[in-house]
Amino acid sequence: MKSAILGSLLALAITMVMGCGMKGELVLPTEPESRDRAKFPDVLIPSSPSDSPAKR
Repeated sequence: MKSAILGSLLALAITMVMGCGMKGELVLPTEPESRDRAKFPDVLIPSSPSDSPAKR
């Protein structure tokens, strides 16, 4: 019973790892429109309204 559950979990984990993410190189955006987008730390720790990127 345990081996069937572990086998199923292993197959599920392998399927999820194979199907996630994008393939290829990491490309950072360089166009001007991407300058005002939220960055990951800004999403986690929102800044005060006076520090918003639109007012810089």
